[in-house]
Parts: sequence; structure tokens; C-alpha cells
Amino acid sequence: METLIQLHKEIESKEQLTQKIVNSLIHAYAKCNCVERSLCLFNTLSPKIFDHQSWNIILYALSTKTGFINESIQLFHKMKQNNILIDEYSFNSLIVTCGINQNLHALSETYKELLSSNIIVTTVLKNSLIISFAKCNNIKNSLEIFYGMSSSERDMRTWSAILSALTQERGYLSEALAVYQDMKHNCIPFDIYIWGSLISVCSLNQNLPQLEYFHNEIVLNDNIAKSPDIVNGLISAFGKCNCFQRSIQLFNSMSHDQINSRTWSAILSACHQEKGHLKEALHLLEKIKKNNIPIDEYMWGSIITTCGVNQDLSTLNEIFTEITLTNKEITTGVYNALITAYSKCGDFETSLNIFNKMNPKVINLRTWSSIFSACSQVKGHLDLAMNFFKRMKTQNMQIND
Repeated sequence: METLIQLHKEIESKEQLTQKIVNSLIHAYAKCNCVERSLCLFNTLSPKIFDHQSWNIILYALSTKTGFINESIQLFHKMKQNNILIDEYSFNSLIVTCGINQNLHALSETYKELLSSNIIVTTVLKNSLIISFAKCNNIKNSLEIFYGMSSSERDMRTWSAILSALTQERGYLSEALAVYQDMKHNCIPFDIYIWGSLISVCSLNQNLPQLEYFHNEIVLNDNIAKSPDIVNGLISAFGKCNCFQRSIQLFNSMSHDQINSRTWSAILSACHQEKGHLKEALHLLEKIKKNNIPIDEYMWGSIITTCGVNQDLSTLNEIFTEITLTNKEITTGVYNALITAYSKCGDFETSLNIFNKMNPKVINLRTWSSIFSACSQVKGHLDLAMNFFKRMKTQNMQIND
């Protein structure tokens, strides 16, 4: 990133900002996860320097990170106002942006506009629509688009997209199995992404027999079976199906080279799916420290949740103290886990203190769910819960089940 900024300054000093270079810089900043710089560069330069490819590149940049849905829609409208060519790539970026920002209304309007345009709805666009509608919790639309495609239209990404869509919400195991059978019938190859989604569907629906069946199928393919991503998925899935022993067996069967940070997150996650595995979780935490592996928010979240599930307030206090001492900034995910865990340990006051000390800007939907859950653990907090509910509505938070 620093090298890119230096290069950008050098180019500007020599007044060499041509159209191609600007396009490359916008794209490069987005790839470096600095969409703000991409947007700033685009907005500060004269529109005369841009062609329709420049507009597509900035739309693409805005689709790589959440939080830029309004900017993306505004730019799309500007393209129409200025008669800039809108093509498949323009629509695809806007569709992806709607999906990652979970904005169903904007996605539905974009889809309507696409259908009414003279642009052919290609396989690439349909794949993006399948994924984006699922991210917006409209799996029905994802399925309609998938089943509306002919066999010749579907590519590997299509199969991967629909199976990924079916992992977004519980209740779609039978649909996933139907897709699995279609793939078998059409001799579609199964890669790690396909198997990963099938594992996730079983995990989400807590269907142990089907998970066992898929595991047996995976074992037949040595390359797939040895993939760390697949083993990590299986560890997590067996844990969610309340089969911790299978999770720990898989973990112990992995070589040192196979184990990565996701593996540790998966096995720690397996520990908190049911009571009785706090000792194992703490032992794993010590191993992580011994091996100098950075402890991320998912690992801390799993340890915290395990304390909550086992109602061990003393250990939870120790973990909270350790997190406070070793982390400059505590993430929203960790705060959410702490709020829930303390309430499960019978310490509502600490849950409330943590919530009240949080920066309002980092409070998300899960934070509200956590504090509502905390209020419901003991009698006497109805008025407080109602006040929270009013605050939540004033912040235009989407209220879920």
C-alpha cells in the first residue's frame, strides 16, 4: 500500500496522470482494500479524463468493500444522466454491491432495470444475482434464477453459487440435496467449494446423518479429503451437529503443516456447541499461545462463548481481563460475545456495562440481539428492553426475528 501511494505521488509530480494510469490506480487501491482512495481519486479528477471503462472500474472498486452502496447507486445514475455506456460489467458491480451490503430493495430495483434494458442477462450476471439475493435473505429468488437457467447456461460457478446461497439460511437442505443429485446426474465435478457448501448446509441444518454421508464421499477423493479448508469445515460442522468427538478426531489427525488459523477457530467453535468442553477449549488456547499463533476475534469469541455455555463466571472474568490487557482495540464481535456470555453466567450488570461503554458507531444488529438476549435471562428488565427497542428503531436498524 505504501509503495502504491509513493508511486501515485511520483506520477502526479510528473503530471503523467493519463486515463489508463488513473484507471489502474483506482483498481489498484481497491485491490489494496482502500476503496476510499479509489473514490477520492475518481471524484477529484475532471470527468473529461474518464471513459466508460473508468466508470466501470470505480463501480467495481465500490463492490469490493461494504459501506459504499449509496455511492455506487449515485454513480450508476450519473452514468445514465451523462449517457455513459452501461454494460454487463456496470450491472454486475452494482449487483455485487447490493449483495455485500444486504440491500434487498436496491438489488430488486437493479434487477428490474436489468431485465428492462437491452443487455443480455449472461451467466456471469445470473451467478451474481443468485449469490446477492441469497446474501439479502431472498433465497427464493436465487432458486428461481437458478432453475430458470438452461443446462448450457450453467457453469461451475453457477453450481457453486446456488449451493453457497443455500448455506445462508436454515431450511434448505432438501434443495441442496436436489442440486447435489443434479450435479451427479450431469457429471459435474465436485471441487472444494462445492463440498464446502454441502458441508455447511448439513452444519446449518444440524443433520448429522447427511454430514456423515458426505464425509464418506469426500474420503474417497484424497486431494479433497486432505484440503485444510475441507477438514476445517468438517471440524466446525461436526461440532455444530453436537458430535465434538468427531471434531477433535479430525483435528488430531491433521499434520502440523495442514493446521492454520481457521483450523484453530473451527475446533474452538466446536467446543462451545454443547456444555462440557471448557477444559478442552482452555487447553487449545494454551497451545495457540505456545505456538505464537495470533488470537483473532473469532478465537476469542469462541472461548468467551464456551465460558458462557458452561456458566463459568470466574474463567470468563480471567479471559476478559486477558483480552483487555493484550488487545489495543476490542472488536464488535468480541463485545457481542461478552454481553451474551456474562448474561448466561448470571452477571447482567457487566453485560449492561459493556454495552453502555461501546462506541455507538460499532454497535450492529448482533449487538442489539445480544443485549436483548441478556435482558431476557432474568426477570425485571422489561422496561430496559423496551427502551433499547426504541433506541434501536431510531437508528434505523433492521429488526429481525
